[in-house]
Amino acid sequence: AVVSTQSTGRFIIHKGKRPTAAHPQTGPVKPRLYQIRQNGNILAQRCVEIGCTSVLLNSGFCYILKVPVESEDQITYILYVWIGSKSNEELMNSAIEIGNEAFADCDTVTVLYEGNNEPQ
Repeated sequence: AVVSTQSTGRFIIHKGKRPTAAHPQTGPVKPRLYQIRQNGNILAQRCVEIGCTSVLLNSGFCYILKVPVESEDQITYILYVWIGSKSNEELMNSAIEIGNEAFADCDTVTVLYEGNNEPQ
């Protein structure tokens, strides 16, 4: 399924099929990892779901991790925006913006800088 963010026009590409009334999601909700990709300019930015494993993290990119937190009768989400130490400022700003705007259903958004080195 492909979902366009409403305010920025960027794309979020999810793995799998979209749940429907006829085929609702079954089983536990799993964490989802997205890589922010860019080809040359801001118009070619997109957020693509990849396998949820730390092996895929690359210092040259930014990632968004959406983690479900299950309580008695509801599911809430915590969102982590991971900024690679070699990613450029434009990609970093886009990752934070996408995290705040496109994943508005998350209760908490935390930005993590690789190596704890925030930009000056």
